[in-house]
Amino acid sequence: SEFLSISRAKEGKFNPVKIDFPNVIETIVNSLKEQDYFKTSKFKIYINQQAEFSFDPLLLSSILQNLVENSIKYRKN
Repeated sequence: SEFLSISRAKEGKFNPVKIDFPNVIETIVNSLKEQDYFKTSKFKIYINQQAEFSFDPLLLSSILQNLVENSIKYRKN
């Protein structure tokens, strides 16, 4: 899915829709809960979305999930 999202982006095939950031972040966090490296992490999530933002939801989820995963995997203990 991540590869398909990147391929679509390179081809300029976006499906921009209004993004609900709290829902996107909640979905990402829930999808990572069972990962060993995630179980020892604590999150404080604060989203103050005052402006409307449209983007391709699959591509945005892929980007944000990658950022969250990498920040956890490669953090200094």
